[in-house]
Amino acid sequence: MHSAYELTLAAAAPASAVTSKACTHQVKLDTRVTATVNFRTGPGTSYTSLGLLPKGQGVYWACYKGNWGYLKPYYGAHKGHWGWVSRTYIDVPMQTG
Repeated sequence: MHSAYELTLAAAAPASAVTSKACTHQVKLDTRVTATVNFRTGPGTSYTSLGLLPKGQGVYWACYKGNWGYLKPYYGAHKGHWGWVSRTYIDVPMQTG
């Protein structure tokens, strides 16, 4: 007999990887992340995390869509792999001139 309070949970299928084709703006910048952040398969928290990038991780930031940057780490566990990080945590150098 089932109680009215029982819940059945189903695991969500991992979101598919989203490539740079999803980008709306080009950046092409060598930079770093400003905090330890999730490295995701797509531009949003609903996408699967591939793991964490540590604070200060050097990255190549290719482009972005909304508040999400598409980038590739230069070293560490995710070296050479592409993924998405919230733009809040991507260092944007000040422009001079």
